[in-house]
This record gives sequence, C-alpha cells and structure tokens, in this order.
Amino acid sequence: MVSAPDVVGPNVSANPVANLVITSGTLLVSGTAYDNVAVSNVVVELNGGDPIEVATNSGPWSITLTNLPGGTNVVVVRTQDTSSNVTEVTRRIFHRVSVPLSLTIVGSGTVSGASNGDLLEVGRNYTLTAKPAKNHLFADWSGSNSSLNPKLTFMMDVTMR
Repeated sequence: MVSAPDVVGPNVSANPVANLVITSGTLLVSGTAYDNVAVSNVVVELNGGDPIEVATNSGPWSITLTNLPGGTNVVVVRTQDTSSNVTEVTRRIFHRVSVPLSLTIVGSGTVSGASNGDLLEVGRNYTLTAKPAKNHLFADWSGSNSSLNPKLTFMMDVTMR
C-alpha cells in the first residue's frame, strides 16, 4: 500500500445565500463542514476582522453576528483540514439602513435627485443636481461632500444626517 499526502480540501456549506439584503444588524451564519480525513477548524470573518473559530471538527456549525454596519458586509467562512488544506466561501450581505438626508438650499434654486428629509440607504450611491434660479449662479456644495460642480455623486453614510 502506498501512502500519499492528503491534497483534497475540505468541503463547507454556508448560509445565508450570497447577496442577501437584511434590515436587522443581526445575521445567523451556519453550515456544515466535512473532509475526507478530518476537519481541523472552521472560522468566520466579518469585513476582514479577526477570525472567529466556530467549529473544530466535521459537522454542523453556526454563529450569530451582531452589529453589522449599514451597507455591504463581507462574510468569509474558512475551513481547514488536518493536512492544512483550506476551502473558503465568501458571502456579500447588504444591511439596509436608511437615514434621513440633511439638505439645505441657500439662495434661489432647486435640487433634484433627493430632498431634505428623504430616507437614503447607507452604502448606496446617489446623485444630486443643483439648478440655480434664473439670473442666479450655483456657488458650491458644502458640508460632508463639498464640490464646485452642480452635479454631486456620493455614497450615503450615517454622518450625512
């Protein structure tokens, strides 16, 4: 009988599905890990943070992640076997958080694209366009996103309230 090194990576299933949209900051991540020899560990990482070990053997595993920030979150599940073979599964999860836009028009003119108080989703891109009234000039955008261009594109974040 010839002995050969184990070069077969472990298998891992992971829930939730890719590109899930959630409205709560809590997320249950679960799955099953197995290997042709033995699973060494299963770790979960959120947004490149420290890995959290959730299992040290084959079988089902789960973890509840809390306080997910608004916008796109990346969950990586990494499984390693006792021969150091690694398998990785990545899921992008969008945490829908809406915050009101704080927009003040100084002078005469209009803004299209959103209005003061509109609920905008954190992590999404938006474009506002300023149009000065007749016989007036556009000066600039000021605040979190300053610009001299009347067309302003930005990603909404919680500081823009």
